[in-house]
Amino acid sequence: MVTHYVVNCVLIKNNEVLLEQDLGGTFWKLPGGHIDEEETPLEALERECKEELGTGVEIISKPNAFTSNSIAQSLPIPLNTYLYDVSSDSHFDGNHRHLGFVYTAKPIGEVQSLEHQQLKWFSISDLGEESINPVVKALCLEALRTYGEA
Repeated sequence: MVTHYVVNCVLIKNNEVLLEQDLGGTFWKLPGGHIDEEETPLEALERECKEELGTGVEIISKPNAFTSNSIAQSLPIPLNTYLYDVSSDSHFDGNHRHLGFVYTAKPIGEVQSLEHQQLKWFSISDLGEESINPVVKALCLEALRTYGEA
């Protein structure tokens, strides 16, 4: 099965997380998208946030034990990674899977909806909405517990 590399972001501001509604208006998801062949996950995340939200982001991460040197660059540690079989999901078209990197970040500027029907900031109590996937909810709660007010 073909594997596509993707990146997503739990964006935190004022102890809330930003979710975007899918184009069909049926569920809430994390901002992000596919990593282009020449990009690192962080470059893709920055590009996707500018395209979708009109703003750059500042990654929030636990310290990496590895230190950059002249040969290798240390990257922030993702909040989570996942492997998702897209072909089993009726919301997607295609026979492939996503290998995803989920980062926590805060917006650098004002967020605006450039590609999706709706953006919404969710507090911890708002995350109980039925239209939020349990995995997305768990990631958001973990990010808020770990990084809070960001």
